[in-house]
Amino acid sequence: MRWLGVLVAPALAALASGCGGQHEIVLPAPESAPAPVLGPGLYAGFGRADLTPPPGVGMTGYGPDSPQSIGWRHRLFARALVLDDGKGGRLALVVADLTHISPTLHRLAAQRLRASGSPIGADHLILSATHTHAGPGNYYEVEQYNAQAGRFSGYDEAMVDFLVDGIVRAVGAAEANLAPAVAGWRDGLVEGFSWNRSMRAYGRNVPDPDFDTLGPLDRRWSVLRIDRCASGWRDCRPAGAFSVFAIHGTSYPPANALLDGDVHALVERGLEETILRQNPTLTGCDGTPVPATGRCDFLAKAFHLFANGTEGDASPISAMPTKGTRCLELMRFLQGTRPGGPRTPPAPEAWHADSDAVRACLARAADSTKALGDAMSVAVAMIYGRDAPLHRDLDLAVAFRTLDLRTLTGPDALCDRGPRTGTANIGGSEDGPTRFRGWKVGWIISLGFDEEGGGVRSPRDCQGAKSGLLEPLQGWILQEHGLPHLAQIAVVRIGDRLLAAVPAEVTTTAGRRMRRAVSAAYASAVGPAGDSIPLSHVMVMSLTNGFMQYITTPEEYTAQEYEGGSNLWGPHTVVVFAEELARLAESLPGRPIVEVDSMVVGPGATTVRFPPRAGPSGGERKIEELTCRGRVVRVTWIDAPPGRLAIAGEAVIRFERRVAGAWRTMAWDDQHEVTVFVEQSVKDGYRWAAEWSPRDLQAGEYRVVLPARPDASLARVESSSQTCPAAD
Repeated sequence: MRWLGVLVAPALAALASGCGGQHEIVLPAPESAPAPVLGPGLYAGFGRADLTPPPGVGMTGYGPDSPQSIGWRHRLFARALVLDDGKGGRLALVVADLTHISPTLHRLAAQRLRASGSPIGADHLILSATHTHAGPGNYYEVEQYNAQAGRFSGYDEAMVDFLVDGIVRAVGAAEANLAPAVAGWRDGLVEGFSWNRSMRAYGRNVPDPDFDTLGPLDRRWSVLRIDRCASGWRDCRPAGAFSVFAIHGTSYPPANALLDGDVHALVERGLEETILRQNPTLTGCDGTPVPATGRCDFLAKAFHLFANGTEGDASPISAMPTKGTRCLELMRFLQGTRPGGPRTPPAPEAWHADSDAVRACLARAADSTKALGDAMSVAVAMIYGRDAPLHRDLDLAVAFRTLDLRTLTGPDALCDRGPRTGTANIGGSEDGPTRFRGWKVGWIISLGFDEEGGGVRSPRDCQGAKSGLLEPLQGWILQEHGLPHLAQIAVVRIGDRLLAAVPAEVTTTAGRRMRRAVSAAYASAVGPAGDSIPLSHVMVMSLTNGFMQYITTPEEYTAQEYEGGSNLWGPHTVVVFAEELARLAESLPGRPIVEVDSMVVGPGATTVRFPPRAGPSGGERKIEELTCRGRVVRVTWIDAPPGRLAIAGEAVIRFERRVAGAWRTMAWDDQHEVTVFVEQSVKDGYRWAAEWSPRDLQAGEYRVVLPARPDASLARVESSSQTCPAAD
């Protein structure tokens, strides 16, 4: 989250304009109901729904530096796993290719599920984000996230409805195909995929003999494997997995204008392809086994839900400054616009970059992301395939609370001044510095926009060492609904594991302290007689059921690096959340706590950025040009406006090659090698373009196909064939 806009006059005026009164919404409180009793044993179902909005929406994750989307590289999906213990207990795990989850999405999805007849309410819906920084925005429950988290300001009800609909469809599909299943956890320790981007803060933590040997990253990758069975739990075959691993979704820099699931999308698809190859009953639309590439339909046949762990300070190696993939170093000041006096340095917002250099940087980012995703896919496939027991019975239990953080204030607790963001937030993180980092007035006066102590002050109130942004005006600007004061937490038992679900980005050491508190509380509740309910591990899931920025340790907070400046409720936030999670864990062996209170939220001014589906279809759908240059196959065509064409759920384009006299699909628009984007509006509609960049382009005859879109009254179109030489 970058708060760049608050430093310039237009954005400050926009902030202040909302202070006369705030738009409030009451989010519902739908509790779960007992599920139908299916009989002894585990049942599991998977579902998937497309969350890719049309080009033109604002992207989020890098604050106002985030661009307006022009297209997509990967489709964004909500993947759902529904588990049922056969005794009336049902749980939905959902992982969405989004930057964050808002309580708005969570509660409205739960409400629709209950209204549809599902027993799943808010307490049994665990909705998590992968944390890609190339997703859409404008769906948050508080004003400042809608105003500052992305390219465009405002709360977009159409975006909210679109995302909620996809989440509900994914869960509904999973419930509809519940079947007998066996499942089991397996783990692996992996290295070389991430790095701790905040080592100065990490180094301040008090030594802990329980954790000192583990290092600055959580290297454990936990995988729940699910095989679905025929009736009677016979003939069980691989179907999908749910996994937790800590890694940021920042492989692509702010200059990227394509919607993309980042490295998580590659790992999701990578394990799904492994599962497809292991299950001969899963076939393609032509009746043959599904190949690793060349899928010819849009249907999901295997599923990998990849949830994020304690990734607060864990970044992908593809985002290391030495990789040359961040693009910010390419920015150059546009001469002639200098604010203030002769000694005032260039205004960061006046910087520009050479377009060719940025394209080359983005190509490096794509290659680096692909390499990382491939390596991680191999690692998770090895963990998934380990020889470990799969169980017909799996204990399920959920404890859930809605917290009003304003009631948890006091000494060694949350700050009674309310949430505040620090100046260190402005400078960005080690792997993603903003243009404001290190900026000084007259080259002398530091504004604290860095991670070298500039955001640190002498503690004088409950915000401790944090130098608050725009203090003392920040509280007046924020008012009641500027930043989150409501949070949802949950502790879920699945077999011999506990999942602690937290609506924040949790640093490595903060997560370890949460896990210890949860494990100790659960053990004390079970007691000596609880040997029949063993517990092997506790996992912390960040970015779940909401978003309230970061949770660090008190020691890390004193450093006021990016993570500490983004820890809204003061230095003791982790202490409070560890205690609250422990209370939930303690209740699990008996009667789990379930407190689903209604939530009064204030999303701020509304906006309309989601392109409408209704409207003219444009002129005749026609392909303009198909070319082969090097290893890139490129096509341009005239088609309908973005809102009408790119409605989620259908393939937009396929690249085909003639093999043995028949056309075979080689790639389509949900693969890393394919990008689809809008170039411009034209008289007859919009000019679209797609580029396919395979690693090894074979010589042969190629064509592209635009599948029919009955939902938009668009007919199928085929290009003429083009003979392409083999790429060098």
